[in-house]
Amino acid sequence: MHFETDLLPHQMLRLIQLGAREEVIDSLAIWTCASCETCVSRCPMGVRTPEVIDALRAIAVRERRAAANRPTIFNNAFLASVRRYGRVFEPGMLAAYKLRTGDLLGDARKLPAAVAKGKLRLLPPRGANRASIRRIFRQVRENKK
Repeated sequence: MHFETDLLPHQMLRLIQLGAREEVIDSLAIWTCASCETCVSRCPMGVRTPEVIDALRAIAVRERRAAANRPTIFNNAFLASVRRYGRVFEPGMLAAYKLRTGDLLGDARKLPAAVAKGKLRLLPPRGANRASIRRIFRQVRENKK
């Protein structure tokens, strides 16, 4: 996702060290991180950057500094899908994202190939412990109060 962001992981961490908290919280970087942990595997100091980014997202939301931008909308659509199905259901998540951004057909040409390769499941996932996931989301909500 590095090509989609305004700050690279090492730049973000350095800005935090230098006290440029607002610049990092207002950046696109905290919303475009896919938590793939590539940065963790490459970091010589073993810094758990995705965990730092999760904390920064929480601060941005708590301080109402999370702009209504596409990465924020994507993040919310992803979490709503996990809350509902116990894991991400890509077609449902993408539909929610596309409706909120108004970009309904932007990626339509990619859909047939994704389905043909088995990358998108047409039915929601089964087997996830949905009650457990809902309990986790409820506890997080209660802890925010």
